[in-house]
Amino acid sequence: MLAPLDQLTAQGYDLHFGTNALGHYYFTNLLRPLSNQSTQLNGEKARVVFTSSSAFEFAPGDGIEFDVLKGGPARDAKIKEYGVSSIPGKGAGWMIYGISKFANFLTSNIFQHFYADELSSYSVNPGGIRSELQRHGSSFEQVISKALLKPTPMGALTQLYAGTMPEAGNEPGGYFIPWARVSEQKPRLKNVELQMRFKEWVDAELRAFEEASEGGRA
Repeated sequence: MLAPLDQLTAQGYDLHFGTNALGHYYFTNLLRPLSNQSTQLNGEKARVVFTSSSAFEFAPGDGIEFDVLKGGPARDAKIKEYGVSSIPGKGAGWMIYGISKFANFLTSNIFQHFYADELSSYSVNPGGIRSELQRHGSSFEQVISKALLKPTPMGALTQLYAGTMPEAGNEPGGYFIPWARVSEQKPRLKNVELQMRFKEWVDAELRAFEEASEGGRA
């Protein structure tokens, strides 16, 4: 969260998006054969839980701004347009972080839509948890975080509920909020057209990555 905006992944993706969203999408896709096997053997859907955040609200527009996902002139222009601000939800740092967490919701919905016969997918807002997540914040933000956020052990409660409790099994594709409660997704998160566009973009990026890896160039 709020990592310096000039930091990109080794493949040139925005650091927030690469670590918070793209990596999760890719890793979960690689695990699909195992999740399918688990579902077949156990007679109960394997579960995958995507940890998002209430910060998805900070994402501008329809929730995904494709120009900021990879480094380059288009991303630089967007960062300049968003500006700089330490106010939560304002400025490029917060907005791009919001985009990465919005992408977690889209990813969860995509997996539930396309692979419901193999698994049940959940999205989770874990709540305000005191952790190293806030390490890039200003001194003021650090002080506020320590005063308002919950101790770290609370951080896994809602994820564990979605991933293990029988009741959660009745809510495939569900969105869970603190503490271990199901909630309704807001309209932006249920935008099917955006989900399809996002899936096509990510799948194309991952195919290119795999092709480059096979050629020894990644």
